[in-house]
Amino acid sequence: MSDQPNLSRRDLLASAGGLSLALTSGIVQALEPEPEAEKPKGPPIPCAIIGTGVWGRQILRRLARQQNMPQAICDTFAVNLRRAVKLAPEATAFADYRAMLDQHKAVQAVFVATPTHLHRQVVADCLQAGKHVYCEAPLGHTMGEAKAIAKLGVEAKTFFQPGLQNRGNKMHLHVLKFVRSGVLGNVAQARLSYHRKTSWRRASATPEAERKLNWRLDAAISPGIVGELGMHQVDVATMFLRRPPLKVTGFGAIMHWKDGREVADTVQCIFEYRNEVRVLYDATLANSFGGESELFMGSNTAILVQGQNAWMIKEDDAPLLGWEVYARKESVGKQTGIALVADATKLLKMGLKPGQDPSTLMKNDDALHYAVDGFLQSIRENKKPAYGPQQGLEATVVGLAANEAIKTGKTVTIEPEWFQIG
Repeated sequence: MSDQPNLSRRDLLASAGGLSLALTSGIVQALEPEPEAEKPKGPPIPCAIIGTGVWGRQILRRLARQQNMPQAICDTFAVNLRRAVKLAPEATAFADYRAMLDQHKAVQAVFVATPTHLHRQVVADCLQAGKHVYCEAPLGHTMGEAKAIAKLGVEAKTFFQPGLQNRGNKMHLHVLKFVRSGVLGNVAQARLSYHRKTSWRRASATPEAERKLNWRLDAAISPGIVGELGMHQVDVATMFLRRPPLKVTGFGAIMHWKDGREVADTVQCIFEYRNEVRVLYDATLANSFGGESELFMGSNTAILVQGQNAWMIKEDDAPLLGWEVYARKESVGKQTGIALVADATKLLKMGLKPGQDPSTLMKNDDALHYAVDGFLQSIRENKKPAYGPQQGLEATVVGLAANEAIKTGKTVTIEPEWFQIG
């Protein structure tokens, strides 16, 4: 369950793997805050949010943009609830989600954004009440919890969608088409990065409340940086490489926030996939340089994804791609990158220039927007979400295995049965 807001200008202007990106003005425009409401794709789905912390309020904002405000919001922390009420003044506020389920029978869908270790019972009660459930990822803080939640999702008569927002993100799906077409050539490696200076610590009125609020810093219940955040980026690698990794080696330490926490603020992992392809993941809460990015490197091209922008950087000896002469070129460090613009073909037919005309920029959209939109649309169409319990379990297991490797300093072999539900 990510707790971070959208990328800042500094994040996007920084590089992946040490490269500084000279971004065009069109890309910088993509960072305008507070997106305007869009035209609804269908009738509003009566919904509720359980857990209105930083990420729960991010979900609330996406619902507001889609003109699908929740009927009810719930949180055990009064300050979180007060902040959410300001965003959704017409929603009924609850401190107990069970009371919410009892009193708001009309609610069809529930977004579960509680701390990870509290997911299981909330999900179980919501599904038992006949609600469609969107459960933030990771599913659980242990493999047993994650398996139990995935099993609940499989057995439910309603829809269950994990919060793997990159799986529904228009940009990642667009890049996936290029990867699957073989433009990378022989895949050599991938590098995934998350750099953001933030403490993860939250202040509260009492020591007990502060302890509960800072669950991410408690090694007994926290999946750590890679289990909470990194698993989303590693899931992108799993999408692109078609299968989960086989092994993971990890390292971690508290390099900056020496405040009594038990969870590393800086980590590195090496995930071993099939055919000896290794994916390197590094994250730090001590420095923001480089922001968040995914870089895939092959014998013909490299593909860099950063936020809602992506580029293909070709090798000199790579074969010519028929469409590339019409593509927009941009500087990526000291090299020239081909901008990969989602819906480019559709936009060209409309007489627009992808990435140059302001109307073609995805300036108001992010991965969470598409995840929320996809969940609501699946309910409207009575169609299963594009990804479900199995994908949620796999991504969670990989993140938890990586966290175990970091804590023990050992290589963890990821057993196939860990992905089995039931």
